[in-house]
Amino acid sequence: MEIFGPLIVALAIALLFTPLWIVIFFKYRIPWKMARDAGVPVTYKEIWAMSLRRIPYVQIVKARIAYHESGFEVSVDDLCLHFLQGGNLVMVLEGMQKAKSKNMNLSFEQACKLDLKDKGVF
Repeated sequence: MEIFGPLIVALAIALLFTPLWIVIFFKYRIPWKMARDAGVPVTYKEIWAMSLRRIPYVQIVKARIAYHESGFEVSVDDLCLHFLQGGNLVMVLEGMQKAKSKNMNLSFEQACKLDLKDKGVF
């Protein structure tokens, strides 16, 4: 009879947390799968963290894929930071693509500074 006490508690905990994990799994599966199919590493943890910070994680994942397809490796954290500063990720990507086509070396940080400078943030 002593064995059933801890077993019932463990079962109750499992029944409480299983629906939560199922919801988290299916809510963040689509952006995670989009990134995985594109060959861009984005983890569930990163997507969940963006969601907690009220960052549109699908937009960030799509931007990460676009940067990767253009040949630029930019981290999710850098994209989130620029978004939170009020920057436009599409404009930065277009600027980096134009600079690349003109054989200019423009880093992501430099492009972000130019984008924020145009908005009057600096």
